[in-house]
Amino acid sequence: EQEQEEEQEQPNQRHLQLQLVNRYYSAPVNITIDNRPIADISEQEQKEHIDTCQGLVLVFNGTKAESLQHLQDFTPFIQSTKTEIRLLVCNLPLQQQQQQQ
Repeated sequence: EQEQEEEQEQPNQRHLQLQLVNRYYSAPVNITIDNRPIADISEQEQKEHIDTCQGLVLVFNGTKAESLQHLQDFTPFIQSTKTEIRLLVCNLPLQQQQQQQ
């Protein structure tokens, strides 16, 4: 696995390029990390993401109620993507994880 980071296009956005290599195949993986609320992403940008997206990973902060609202705001975008890969990741502080076990 190789990782190269490109320059940021916007303050809340990063692009990573990975090359996954194993015994059977190699595959390029381009990742965009965007920390903006959906309301701050133009319709044109959303359309570009929808047209090129092959997988979607959404991360929300389980310790902040507003994080769940931001996630709900993304519902129309999520439903408009044609990706078969959709992951929702919730972080929990280590203390909470240990208490739940």
